[in-house]
Amino acid sequence: MTIPKDTGRETRRGDTLDDHTIGVAWIAKSQWVVLQSVCVDGWLVQKSYGQWRKESRDVMAAIQKTGIRAQKVTVDVDLFVVWCRQHSRPVNSAALAGYVNDCLADSKP
Repeated sequence: MTIPKDTGRETRRGDTLDDHTIGVAWIAKSQWVVLQSVCVDGWLVQKSYGQWRKESRDVMAAIQKTGIRAQKVTVDVDLFVVWCRQHSRPVNSAALAGYVNDCLADSKP
């Protein structure tokens, strides 16, 4: 299966989904309250850390069931907020996904 262009980089001939990893935001319990204090997403602010963690594990399992690698990307909330400011993005779940993608891309050789 060819990767669509919205993955953040151009598709090259021969690329397959098996060649790639999807990043999943991973928040330490100590960072959870910090994230909730700066995030503008009501759905996130209303979740307990336990609820969020279970949902994140479920997402990772669902991704892996498709045969695609899922990788936890530990999020430092302060760095995430800086990234949001640099990219003129609100501190929300969509921005978090973008941040995770950037972190994952930066970690590749």
